Amino acid sequence: MFRGRSAVHNWDSHYLLQAIIRSPTIPSKEVITLNLSIQDTNQQYDQLFSLDETQRPAFFRYTMMTPFEKMWNTINVPLQAKQPGGYDVIMASKMLGYLDMNATETGLSTLQLLKEINALRAAEDTLDKCIDHIENNGLRINAEELIFGMYIADPQKLEPQKGYTGFGGIPGFIQVIIHPNAYNIPKIPPSLLTNFIIVSDSPISIGIMATLRWVTISLLMDWPRTPNNCLARSC
Repeated sequence: MFRGRSAVHNWDSHYLLQAIIRSPTIPSKEVITLNLSIQDTNQQYDQLFSLDETQRPAFFRYTMMTPFEKMWNTINVPLQAKQPGGYDVIMASKMLGYLDMNATETGLSTLQLLKEINALRAAEDTLDKCIDHIENNGLRINAEELIFGMYIADPQKLEPQKGYTGFGGIPGFIQVIIHPNAYNIPKIPPSLLTNFIIVSDSPISIGIMATLRWVTISLLMDWPRTPNNCLARSC
């Protein structure tokens, strides 16, 4: 799923201008378009949980994780271990807090909630606006594509993190691992901002982060007040 160009909000021009002025980052004159690829993990999980348990590891490796193969390779995680039971993407994903792929009942109930709150759409809107704002201000992004995936978390493993975490340490890739609850549902947009990796001509500045923060604040104000989201904040 590739991003379309979204309408850019009319941000408060005074604060945005001040944020850009305070930034020592030198805007690039070269226009670089960053494609956003949102993995349809809703459909992928539907298919995963419909498979026999013996078929799930291969589907997880070669359908769900192949788009992130470059990311995994960068941190020395192979999609398939050379020896049975060896260190690979399945073991690494469990360490990051992914739900066990055979936990079908928990997985399906969590997947249904993610669909109800339109979590993938919220992620796409957030990342779309962050990318638009950077491009509109002429900043360099050291990537041609940003690949995003949202994955179901093990609620027990991520209990200390209140049910959600993310990984954005490799430019061009962002993953969010979440077991949605009243605390973390409204935090999906700001958690994506935290993981939004910018590789510019000079080190990222407080000014640029302030600029992006206004994007996320606006997204939080626009967050749809559905019954599920009302569990997480006043309506």
